[in-house]
Amino acid sequence: MKGVAALSAVSLVLFALACNEGPAQDALKVADQEIAAARPELERYAPGELAALEAAVRQARAQVGQGHYTEALREARKIPAGVRAALAAAAAQKEKEASAWKGLAERVPRLQETIATRLAWLKEAQKLPRGMDEAGFAAAPAELDSLKRAWTGAAAAFQGGDVATAVRTGREVESKSEVLATILGLVFSTPPPPGAPAATAEPSPAPSPKPTTSPKASPTPSPTPPAR
Repeated sequence: MKGVAALSAVSLVLFALACNEGPAQDALKVADQEIAAARPELERYAPGELAALEAAVRQARAQVGQGHYTEALREARKIPAGVRAALAAAAAQKEKEASAWKGLAERVPRLQETIATRLAWLKEAQKLPRGMDEAGFAAAPAELDSLKRAWTGAAAAFQGGDVATAVRTGREVESKSEVLATILGLVFSTPPPPGAPAATAEPSPAPSPKPTTSPKASPTPSPTPPAR
């Protein structure tokens, strides 16, 4: 009788474990669906959290494959909460990058406008920046146009909601624009971003002061002789 009782107890345990296979599979399906829905935001703003969630799904699925259904069910049920936490982290990162974009949107167009003004002045004055040959100067306008197109692409990404790509591209454009500005003889009053300043042209030497002539002193009148 004891052997039968023990066998019955084991059977009940195995049956209970087997009963968790279906719920574990269902929980994994829910986890997959929630990760799929959150993937676009997580890929852009919280890739580390996304990788952790995917690892958790693989681990739970491996437990199912090993017959550890209860453990798999327990782990799979934690994943939706992990997705919500990851989305909160992604939202915070998105807000941070939106703030970074605001600064870029203030600096980059102004810098590119300054470069265009500098190019026009150098062309009109028929001067080459120090260290630049004619071929390099002739290529500068095309390089500026390329940077302007790249900036337009960054702005389009931001308008489309892809703030991460907008900021990444915007920073690249700003860096390359600063290099071009420096080559053209523009200088920065402080180091580049954060808070990148407007560029200014190197000051031309001040003209020599014109000589001034001191006014001649009026002759001192001779004393009037005393009357006799």
